Amino acid sequence: MVQAIRDLYSKHKKILLIAFVSGVLIHGYMMFNKYPNYDEYISMFHYGGGYHLGRWFLALLGNFLFRIDGCYSLPWFNGLLTVAFLAVAIVLFLAPFEIEKLYHNVLLVVMFLAFPTVTATFSFMFTAPFYAFAVLLAALAFYLTVKYRFGFIVSALLLGLSMGIYQAYFNLLAAFLLIYLLTMCIAEKYKVSQIVAAGFRYLGALAGGMAVYFVANIVLTMLQGVSLSSYQGISNMGQYSLSSIMNAIAVCYKTFFSFFYQDYKSLLPYPIMNGLIILGMVITVTCVVWIIIKNGKRNWLKSLFFVAGMAVMPVAVNLICVMCAESMETIHTLMCYGVVLMYFIPLIFQEKIRQFFGQKRWMSVTGVVYRVGIIAVMALYIRFANISYFSYQLYFQQTYSVMQTLSARIQMTPGYELQTPVGFGGVYTDKAAPMWEMRYVDNLAGTYKPAYIINSGAMRANIFKYFLGTAYTETMLGEEILESEEYLAMPVYPDDGSIQRMGDVIVVKFSE
Repeated sequence: MVQAIRDLYSKHKKILLIAFVSGVLIHGYMMFNKYPNYDEYISMFHYGGGYHLGRWFLALLGNFLFRIDGCYSLPWFNGLLTVAFLAVAIVLFLAPFEIEKLYHNVLLVVMFLAFPTVTATFSFMFTAPFYAFAVLLAALAFYLTVKYRFGFIVSALLLGLSMGIYQAYFNLLAAFLLIYLLTMCIAEKYKVSQIVAAGFRYLGALAGGMAVYFVANIVLTMLQGVSLSSYQGISNMGQYSLSSIMNAIAVCYKTFFSFFYQDYKSLLPYPIMNGLIILGMVITVTCVVWIIIKNGKRNWLKSLFFVAGMAVMPVAVNLICVMCAESMETIHTLMCYGVVLMYFIPLIFQEKIRQFFGQKRWMSVTGVVYRVGIIAVMALYIRFANISYFSYQLYFQQTYSVMQTLSARIQMTPGYELQTPVGFGGVYTDKAAPMWEMRYVDNLAGTYKPAYIINSGAMRANIFKYFLGTAYTETMLGEEILESEEYLAMPVYPDDGSIQRMGDVIVVKFSE
């Protein structure tokens, strides 16, 4: 095993280095600054949702860190761990495909690290390394499953652990396994019986991983005395009706074809990305047709498996829709890493045809155009990531400015004392004009906008405590204040008189 690891490292160390360096360069903006999103304000010293969200292995890892020195949202340290885990993961994902051309490996590696799902992951810096570790576990499960005959047994455990951190990476592994199975259909050296046997092993890894996850989830939540939350359909996972599953599968196909003409969860923000996916699909279909013709009548069964595999590819790429069959409206960018494989499939298929049958004339032109397109799209994804981080910076500075001013005005209120409770009435609305320039990134990783943060009691309290060094005692305003003539006559913040002391409480009126 040690020798196998050494051989793997020796063969792919250049790709590993490129992956790590490119990850740092792409996401350095977020790694060398601190711009909290909505969850960060609550979880800067925590790992996030654990047992109640079905993320039992995340809870075990996080609680272990608490026993050492705690959990911290550290941009540089967490960022480096995240990039390192993802770099190793993409090497493990690509290694079994044995892609010979260095520049093909580089294109796939950078695309994997620049994809918006990773950008969204960096938005949750407090838990980003855990999620990246979950991707690494899924990648290791993939590698062991396809490289070793009985590797699927260990892979089931690894997949269960990965899902115990974040369930959404199940579809990333499933899609990679399907693509690898399809490359076996391209190679002449594999018989149909070998492909079928491999398919059953892959299904065994997936089913076993799901079983490990659910059994551990049931046992650990029971031991902890915790009930699963309804958040993102967690409490309903695995409890779907046949009609909801069939509807989810239909949504998978509908979503797949939507990639050709519109954005999806901020994954395809520019039209050129839709165009490249269309070109990639043309290349993929051409490869499929060529393989069918090449196989002829002699290998018609292998061709049938190949076509069947391609037919279920839309489900594999969008399997998260099936996993969230009862709550598909909760799916967001962070859960859709499998979509990145839409860019991988054409390159991998062309590479395998070239390896097994030599370079084909029709591959030359389409291959060059596609590679140029990949480079352009990667550049846009990198730009998109940094536009996102720039927007986080602006929204954080707006939030900090508003909260700093609010804190100062509270302390300037006549009758203010440190122990005086503060109550907030109504709902704060952003006073600044919307940043139209940030329209592309507003839906990427939840909201960073000041109003959402300020209206949350927990987030507001943590900003006062950790960023402004003031811990107010907040209190709920009773009807005797909210219905009083004095309160009703108050103007709305930030107007003069919108903060007043009423009895033993300092009242801030955000809205009527």
